[in-house]
Amino acid sequence: LMTPRTTDHTDGSSARNVLADYLGHLRRWWWMLVVGLVVGGLVGWGAAAVMPKEYTATSQLYVGTASSGGSADAYNGAMLSQKQVGSYAEMATGRALGQRVVDDLNLDETASDVASMISAGAHKDTVILDLSVASDDAEFSRDVANSAAVQLQAMVRDLNAQTSPTGQSGAPQLAVLNDAETPESPSSPNTLLNIILGLVLGLVIGAVVAVVRGLTDRRIGGSDEVREIVDAPVVGTIGTTEALAERHTIDFTAAPTPAAEQFRELRTNLRFLDVDNGPTVLAVTSGMPGEGKSTLAVNLALALADDGENVCLVDGDLRNPSVATYAGGNLQSAVGLSTALSGAAEVDDVVQLTAVDGLSVITSGPIPPNPAELLGSRRFGEVLATLAAHFDHVIIDASPTLPVTDGALVAASADGVILAVRHNRTTSDQLTATADGLGAVNARVLGAVVTLTPASKGKGYHRYGYGYGATSHTTPAVTTGETAEAPASSESAPVQSAAHRAADIRENTQERAEVES
Repeated sequence: LMTPRTTDHTDGSSARNVLADYLGHLRRWWWMLVVGLVVGGLVGWGAAAVMPKEYTATSQLYVGTASSGGSADAYNGAMLSQKQVGSYAEMATGRALGQRVVDDLNLDETASDVASMISAGAHKDTVILDLSVASDDAEFSRDVANSAAVQLQAMVRDLNAQTSPTGQSGAPQLAVLNDAETPESPSSPNTLLNIILGLVLGLVIGAVVAVVRGLTDRRIGGSDEVREIVDAPVVGTIGTTEALAERHTIDFTAAPTPAAEQFRELRTNLRFLDVDNGPTVLAVTSGMPGEGKSTLAVNLALALADDGENVCLVDGDLRNPSVATYAGGNLQSAVGLSTALSGAAEVDDVVQLTAVDGLSVITSGPIPPNPAELLGSRRFGEVLATLAAHFDHVIIDASPTLPVTDGALVAASADGVILAVRHNRTTSDQLTATADGLGAVNARVLGAVVTLTPASKGKGYHRYGYGYGATSHTTPAVTTGETAEAPASSESAPVQSAAHRAADIRENTQERAEVES
């Protein structure tokens, strides 16, 4: 039941899904596109600012052939001129013309340097030849362009004369059509063009980075991603408030708040999961620490109690318990679940009342050296059966499933599991491993809850999860056969039993012992 969903798709639907995924990545990481645009535009503008300026001056030459006056001769001459323009353009960029210009203007540059400044091009289907000269000096470009036109005209005339045996050549000749003028603005760099290119390039890079980030980012960003991995519905989405960040609990008797309504909605959704066989014992767990499972468990118990249900909240995290701290009041951890599981106390001796009507709590008790053995024992199942017989709901705050096996053991003993998935932190790999681990012990995952979703008012995230490192508890470990006693300090209130339920629980335990004997 817990394997990732797989669906056969046609090639068309697969392509659409891939495109939808890419668009989803672009929407999620839209700010990368904005950054790409801004950076690209600035780079384009900066490149234009530091590039050397060039000024381009252009002169024009007319290529013509002498005609006897007949229309046929005129047509043939025009065709010959068009064909000859290409040859003249090649001559214009050669070193020979460069040397003529150097000699004409008495320049310090070499013939090759001048030739590299000149570019020539013919207008399509015309006999007009453009000579363009680019340099960092506007007047220099103008002078070289005009000199190149005159010198190319002379060079063509000399070559035609040399190649004609009679001294009269019928080859097309050149005539200066337009002199070059001094350019008023640089032709390069084109600042606007550079900025546009920078914007386009920045947008493309931003889009690529966003897609790559989306493909490599394994964090869960929404309910749809949870459903693709866990074969169970998303039964709730819990944001965060200052109350959750600081106290980890919500006052359900106060004025309605968005967080309180989210837990009430979760409470309602749980009741519709299995109407005919509603679960009594619910384990709340997560894949990794810090995903808000303890806050989820405590407030779910409060929400159920607020609706008139008799609820017992059990701290099943025997490595790093937090229910006593989160639930507040005078809850004691000197005796608790570990004490009952070790046989040092009866179940009714570890049930504590709280200030909330209808809510009882069993704390973790002293941290044992063997939590996995205790939670996997038959005794643990008996404790849960006893509690289920006397409470409407039993909510267990279980350990995360990936660091230790305790959470999976608790989940296997419960009627159902609620899986906490932290928004934008839990990864798909972690969620997959969690789902596989729960499936391996045949745990019944009723649904998932996405926790720590972004605050609606833009306040960002508050960490109401906990670190799963060294514990701050200093109570002694449970020793089988020995009764753990509460501290004798005057500041510590004695353990309060749920008096109105203790007699029933004790009677049930005694009857079970008589039957077994």
